[in-house]
Order: sequence, then C-alpha cells, then structure tokens
Amino acid sequence: RSVGLEDVVDPRALAAHRQRIAAPGGRLVRTVPNGLGPWELMNFAKKAVTWLGLGQPLRNFQRALGYTGVSLQSKNPHLDHLQFFTKRRLAGLARAAGWRVLSRRNLSMFIAVFPVSMAFRKWPGLEPIDTALARTLPAEAASGWLLELESALSNGTGGPRSGGSE
Repeated sequence: RSVGLEDVVDPRALAAHRQRIAAPGGRLVRTVPNGLGPWELMNFAKKAVTWLGLGQPLRNFQRALGYTGVSLQSKNPHLDHLQFFTKRRLAGLARAAGWRVLSRRNLSMFIAVFPVSMAFRKWPGLEPIDTALARTLPAEAASGWLLELESALSNGTGGPRSGGSE
C-alpha cells in the first residue's frame, strides 16, 4: 500500500518532502480521495452504524453478500484516512508545499462504495463506465481525483520559478 496525503498526520510535510526531492520542473501524478465524496461518506456512515451498536449486523450483511473485508485497491481491511480533502484544501496544500496544479480529473464514482463495489469485483469491465460517469460530474461528486502537479519552486534556492500559473 502506498502512503498518500490522506494517510499521514502532516500532509504538507509529505508534499513538501516530495517537492524537495523533485528535479527542477519535476512532476508528480497522485490520486487523492475526495474527503466528501461517496467513498468517504460511506465510511462515515459505517462508523455511525457501528457507534449505534449495529456494526455486527452490518458486517454480517456484508459477509452474506460475499464481502471479504478487503477492497479492490488494497488487501488492508483498515483503510481509514487521517486527512479529508476538498478541492480548495488540496489546492492550498499543493501551493504551500511548492507545487503547481497542472490538472485535476475526477477519477471514480462508485468503484469502492459498498455494495456497488461487489459488482466491480465480479465484472471489472464496469470500471471504465464508473470513470466515464465520474468525469461527467462536478468534482465534489467524485470519490477521488487524479492530480498532475509540477514543482513550482526552483531546487536549491527555495524561491518561486518564473513563468507559469496555477
């Protein structure tokens, strides 16, 4: 499992470290979950159900449908994120760490959202449909984004590069 901005206590430090080791004009392509997207909202709902004492019935329901406790993205059953990003927070973090956002695309909609995720596991050909759907929706409705970043700082001096805009 890779460590993303959503997985660390200090995402700015991680983004700044990646910027420091980037070559001049270096680029970084990264996926980031939408902190208010369908996947994260599903996880918030599961936590609320557990808090209400209904966690075991939910797990029994999931197992009855064939859910094994792992996702398409990871075999780690504990995929809780520490950070939750909106478009604005993500853009601010990138700027503060010395990155310029070159592009942001909606990546997915329902691929990891239970119980819809079960269909994606059974019929992997559905993934391009999910991606196409996500790209037609406002960014706020996507489960995650694909970012292309470019180092906005010159290596060595720490000063901004000339040219380019966000």
